[in-house]
Amino acid sequence: MRLDTPSASEAGRGTQRLALLALALGPLFLAAWQMKPLYADNQNTKYLHALANAGFGQLGGDWLARTKDGLPLFTWLLEALYRGFGPGAFYAATLVSFTIFLFCALLIYDLIAKPRNIPPYGLAIFLAVLFALAAATDLQQLVFSGFAEQYILGGYFQTADFGVLLLAAIVLFVKRQLALAMPCIIVGAAMHPGYVVPGAMLLAIFTLYEAAHFDDAGRAAKIARLAICALGLAILMAISMALKGLFTPTDAQTQLEAHRILTDVRIPRHASLWVWLNQNVFIQFGLCLAAALLLPPGRLRFVIRLGLGAMAIFVLAAFLPHTETYRLIAPWRISVIMVPLASLSLCAVAIVRLYEAGRFGGARPARIMAVSAGVVLLCAAVGAGFTAAKFLKPAPAYESFVTANLAPGQHYLTGPSRSEFRLATGAPQYITFKSHPYQDVEVLEWLRRLRAAQALYAGDAMDCAQLQRVAREDAVTHVLVTGKTPAVACPFAAEIFSDGGAKIFRLEREKMATP
Repeated sequence: MRLDTPSASEAGRGTQRLALLALALGPLFLAAWQMKPLYADNQNTKYLHALANAGFGQLGGDWLARTKDGLPLFTWLLEALYRGFGPGAFYAATLVSFTIFLFCALLIYDLIAKPRNIPPYGLAIFLAVLFALAAATDLQQLVFSGFAEQYILGGYFQTADFGVLLLAAIVLFVKRQLALAMPCIIVGAAMHPGYVVPGAMLLAIFTLYEAAHFDDAGRAAKIARLAICALGLAILMAISMALKGLFTPTDAQTQLEAHRILTDVRIPRHASLWVWLNQNVFIQFGLCLAAALLLPPGRLRFVIRLGLGAMAIFVLAAFLPHTETYRLIAPWRISVIMVPLASLSLCAVAIVRLYEAGRFGGARPARIMAVSAGVVLLCAAVGAGFTAAKFLKPAPAYESFVTANLAPGQHYLTGPSRSEFRLATGAPQYITFKSHPYQDVEVLEWLRRLRAAQALYAGDAMDCAQLQRVAREDAVTHVLVTGKTPAVACPFAAEIFSDGGAKIFRLEREKMATP
């Protein structure tokens, strides 16, 4: 039985019911997954330009906030949300992305189970399994993430979340809604450049399917579908060219060095094959292969099979030498779409197979529904408990001190691992390991600052001569130390805060030695 049988108006009403169910369960699904408080992980990097533009704290004076923005559309969206609704809008955006993912999961189940007339309790079982996988952190990362620690959803709103639109595009393609699938891919790629290659790959797969099944519909309809795919590919090419124009290389050698720094120093866990190629990757390949073999013929199986082949080729190409730019593009990011797609499909196939084998025959539907609802609520409650613990964790006292005493011209040197400091306080920060620019010469400057900060925080005591050079050359005015070391015993460093092992020193230029 094929999965791409044309649907009637009854199917449209069924889709509406699934949408309402996703809206109702979206908050529970996010709770089971666990939400992270502002500002978490990648938000500290990808929110900086937007909050600086919106006048948050003194971030306009931060060096990184003045570098070239690699996510201009996402920055515009964040700034609009912040100015219009405040930071609470970022939580709402998180909920939207999770609800879209849940809706896609429900549609995938419906595409596989509905042709087999599975009773309604099959959907309840699917939801219970979905929530259980979301609540189990290790399994969640295995079945809903991609290769190289890349993923769609992370419990907070960021550019990666727009990957749900690519997942939605596949579902729309399977439901013969190509005209709606194409803009989903375009928006996802425009918001996150990492989705340009996966988006182009999906459109290429859609094109191949339409070309191979040219006799399934009228000639005019076929030509229109191929034209839609061609238009989508052209737009993705334009996005790629715009990004290339935005980050024009200073020269070939500088660009190559910047790419090497990003792939080998900053993000080897995403870009270096020898770092991220592990047993989980092979398991994820296995999930995609199983889905490609077990799904019935149709559009969904076609997408997974060709997506699996593309992932294998992309990974094998990473073994070639001198591939810094290729590894920085990371075309295997398509796995963040294919792995959850395969996992959701396998869950649906398993339920169908078990039902057809009579495994649910002895159980009462009401009991199955009740147990499934209990699992959903339990997973949501457990996840919400962990979420609450994160939100209730007190902030370090030095953050409130910095915020309360923030003034124009202040510039803080911190340990390179303090990635949360900027957005937690609104104070300009010298450098962090996690947050980096994209323009080649700015990447080199990032590395210079990083090495300087690492050297200052490496020993038991800061080198006063080196600290003075950083203060003079890069306008650093304050130093934060969050542990017992390094000690700051410099005559021009005045301690102005101490609490719980954290200390803040003000650097007084008038007491510095003449260079």
